[in-house]
Amino acid sequence: MAAALAAAAPSAADRTHRLAHRALTGVLAVLLGQGPAPVKAVLHDPEAVDRLMALLTDDRSRTFAMAQVVRLMKAHCATESERGAKRVLCARYLETMLGAQDRWRQRGSVALLVAMLGGVRDALRSDNAAQQALFKDVDCFVQIVSLLNEAYPHVEASVPSPSCAYSDPAVVFHGLRLGLVDGPLII
Repeated sequence: MAAALAAAAPSAADRTHRLAHRALTGVLAVLLGQGPAPVKAVLHDPEAVDRLMALLTDDRSRTFAMAQVVRLMKAHCATESERGAKRVLCARYLETMLGAQDRWRQRGSVALLVAMLGGVRDALRSDNAAQQALFKDVDCFVQIVSLLNEAYPHVEASVPSPSCAYSDPAVVFHGLRLGLVDGPLII
């Protein structure tokens, strides 16, 4: 019994790692909350974006990471460079969402996928037209419709082909009633 309890107790290294992780995520949250300059700096740092996406896949840091990623997706972009960095962020987010879809297929674990779909919804609520354009640029809507078609094959959608979904996501989302935005999508 004592051996089982000792094996279940976290090691000193695990505790130190958790404390360091908590401290670093706290610093990042404060930094990103300081205004647009730190947010734009993180947007332009592909390694920082990759680290945030890695945090999304960890159950322990998902809530924190999702809040920061959504904050980055909601950031106002005034220059083409900023819009390009935000497109890269959205593309990386989509890659992570596709990985979450694979995890769901293999293990039945849906938590990350649901959180990421919620992240899309939250980002769309900030600046609907601009966010839609970004998500459209990286084919996010097509992937969401494909995911829903896989998850709900018995539901008939009003979209005849993926090209239609790409050209008119309003039809897709109105027909599937995803609730990603409160009103109709505008593209």
